[in-house]
Amino acid sequence: MNKKKGSFVLLFFIALSVTFVMATITVNPSADGAIEDISVIYNISINVSLDSTVDGNLTQVNITLPSSFTYLGTSANSSIWDNYTFTNASNVLSWSNFTHWLVNASGSIDTSMFWVNATATTPGQNYNISVRVLNATGSYETNYTVNVNDTTVPEVAPGNFTSPLNHGNNTGSLILNVSIFDNGEVGSVFFNITNATSGLQNATYVASNSFGNYWNASISTANFNDGWYNITVYANDSYAGNLNSTSQVGNVTFDNTMLPVFASNISSPSVSGNYSGNLVLNVSIFDVGLTKIQTVFFNITNATSGLQNATYVASNSFGNYWNSSISTANFPGGYYNITVYANDSAGNLNSSAQIGNVTFDNTNPVAVFTCDHESITQEKTLTCSCSGTDNLDPNPTVSFTTNPSTSTIGVQSTTCTVTDNVGRVDVPSISYTVNSNGGGSAVSGGSSSSGGGGSSSVSWSNTHIVNDLDLVKGYKKSYSAKERAKVIVSGQTHHVGVLEITQTSAKVEVASTPQQVTLNVGETRKFDVTDDEFYDLSVTLNTISGSKADVTILAINETIPPEEEEPLIQEAKNEATGNNESINDSDSGDVNETDNSGISWIWWLIFIVIIGVGIMFWVLNMKNKR
Repeated sequence: MNKKKGSFVLLFFIALSVTFVMATITVNPSADGAIEDISVIYNISINVSLDSTVDGNLTQVNITLPSSFTYLGTSANSSIWDNYTFTNASNVLSWSNFTHWLVNASGSIDTSMFWVNATATTPGQNYNISVRVLNATGSYETNYTVNVNDTTVPEVAPGNFTSPLNHGNNTGSLILNVSIFDNGEVGSVFFNITNATSGLQNATYVASNSFGNYWNASISTANFNDGWYNITVYANDSYAGNLNSTSQVGNVTFDNTMLPVFASNISSPSVSGNYSGNLVLNVSIFDVGLTKIQTVFFNITNATSGLQNATYVASNSFGNYWNSSISTANFPGGYYNITVYANDSAGNLNSSAQIGNVTFDNTNPVAVFTCDHESITQEKTLTCSCSGTDNLDPNPTVSFTTNPSTSTIGVQSTTCTVTDNVGRVDVPSISYTVNSNGGGSAVSGGSSSSGGGGSSSVSWSNTHIVNDLDLVKGYKKSYSAKERAKVIVSGQTHHVGVLEITQTSAKVEVASTPQQVTLNVGETRKFDVTDDEFYDLSVTLNTISGSKADVTILAINETIPPEEEEPLIQEAKNEATGNNESINDSDSGDVNETDNSGISWIWWLIFIVIIGVGIMFWVLNMKNKR
């Protein structure tokens, strides 16, 4: 609001005739209005008309300005008594002389002038200026009404916009909101929306004054074509119709087109696919709207329970591809739905693309593998059977040889491979001994193909192969009686099997050289299977559930303490003398048979020598008698 100091506008001239006893009063104003924020000199003429017998001398004149007016300084009077007192208190201006008079009007007509320089700051309404005169006999007061004109437009700046923003992206419902200030009263506000490209006006919305200085209107961007728009505020005040239409937000985007994402855009996983371990979720998204792709994430929900399990934010690896890597091991084995949520910068969300019934499975299937003989004559028929079960796959693939070869003498092995639909396998192995047609003992003495030494005479129903990595980490599995695991230690094959199971303990055998121990639940035993004075394996009985013992087999390399060496040395002596009870019967029989055969030939030789010597003595004796 501009203040033009020094400009003097004659607002009005008030002829105020004050009659004391027999007075005549005349008021002749010259103007009835003022302009806001402009300094104005208000001239007040006081006319006193009396007859000669009345004392009309005035001793005080008070002029009271409205509270919204500001007194600007000096006042003067050329026709009143020079010796007077002037005061200004709370917009009350007072001239007085109580010793003589302020205006000498005895017996005559006197016109005296008073003027005030003041500014009105609040326009749009009528204000009263009060004039009061006093003399020795009483007082007289009158009001004069002044209208202050409104010349200031409402204050609206681009920064007054709180919604929308310049170059903002919007979709769906949108609140247009602006704050407007005026020294008077805002009469009406409306928003004009114009297409920024064509320049054509599209719509006008009347705003309401929600509270304070805020004016707003709610619109639906869906009523507009996708594009860029300029939004201008028109603000009028109530008194003079001053209009401000200079404030505008430009290049506001209206975009109601969702990102095109379909199930066919998802390249991984596939519908009803089967997955184990790590999985890369991948989708291709093309931005065809006005705004850019802002966020993409994958929501994983259990297809059976419907419960959401996890959400993964995708990254834009290259081009139009968005992906995220997950570990299926973090989910219980089951079936899952994977939904893509794609959001653009305007807020349009597309969550319609979904891949269903995806299998997460990190549990190996279980094979049950048996053969009808552990030892068989060469070229005889060995018959094996194998079946498989899985926690999710009702029909895992089973691959094995029903009648493995018996053409080669020695220890042979055959395997069964059970594979579920995510590619996880269980590959148990069974070793069997092929004997010669003459019924002799096995050539290899029951050793495995890797040369690890002898095996026990137990007929094992199932053998599970343990890979090196699992053995190092600790291979944990539940075994029934007569089931065992095949492990490789220092390049040689060994077996750890469960012989017997009670409610609280299990009898375990570790072979090549069979070592049998009974473990209680929670107990751990260590074994040296390479005869190098180092423990190579530890076996722990974790729990017993029903007819199964849960056992952990762990590869170790620990020095055998000195106090434990003597029993091992004694055990070695026992093995050397053939007194080791843990050696299986078939092996012991083979050794004893070989030793007895050697001793028998010696005795036969001695016997022949003795007979020969006897015959020689008999022949010589017969010759001497002749």
